[in-house]
Amino acid sequence: MAQHGFCRPVRSAFHLQQLPEVLSARKLSAQQCHRRRSHPFTFSNLAQHAKVQEAEADALKAKEQAEASRNQASEETLRLQRTVTQMQAAHDVAELEYEIAQKNVEAVETRMKSGSANLHDLDNARSQSSEK
Repeated sequence: MAQHGFCRPVRSAFHLQQLPEVLSARKLSAQQCHRRRSHPFTFSNLAQHAKVQEAEADALKAKEQAEASRNQASEETLRLQRTVTQMQAAHDVAELEYEIAQKNVEAVETRMKSGSANLHDLDNARSQSSEK
């Protein structure tokens, strides 16, 4: 019967019983004891190992999403800063145009007093000023 494989399970069981002694007697290198990213390989079964890998993948995904959110917020902040700068510039231009129109009305009023402008000129200057 030994030829037909009856002794094989007995031999396997014997080797399994000796495994802890063999492992404790042998000094393993740091590379054998640690997996990538310096996590000690202390998993008692493959299910735990799979859960840890899944958790690491989830953590990496969350880190990437956080980085993408930070980048998006930075881009939005820069866009808004440019918009504010443009709005301020447009406001400044409008103020200058209004001041110019007001000065033009004053100039036409002065010319009317001296007789070199008429009411039509003054009306045009005032209408341009009110548009600004």
